[in-house]
Amino acid sequence: MRPPESPQGREERRAPLFPIRDENPTVRTPVATYLFIGANVLVWVLLQGLGAPQVLLESLCHYALIPGDLLGHADPGTRIQLSERATCTVDGSGSPLTLFSSMFMHGSWLHIIGNLWFLYIFGDN
Repeated sequence: MRPPESPQGREERRAPLFPIRDENPTVRTPVATYLFIGANVLVWVLLQGLGAPQVLLESLCHYALIPGDLLGHADPGTRIQLSERATCTVDGSGSPLTLFSSMFMHGSWLHIIGNLWFLYIFGDN
């Protein structure tokens, strides 16, 4: 007896919802990937307070990229809405370092776990 066929007349292979590996073989240890994962975890712990609401908000206001602040299009004192209850106030400093530091900012536990999971799976390629 054959397994049932799909409406298109062929069997479908379902991919897992969350990847656990990729199909590309790893030849060398992905040192750079591990360093990026470590750096993200350190930033999450030290600068973002493991997601504590007030610390997280302050870290996003100081280290995340706010284009209007960086490019000088937002006047000092402009409030940037992050959520219904959270805002950042532009101070006019617009540091170019936020181009780099924003790559390590995460908004929640699910956000950092998802990003680092995919970095671990696909970063060795």
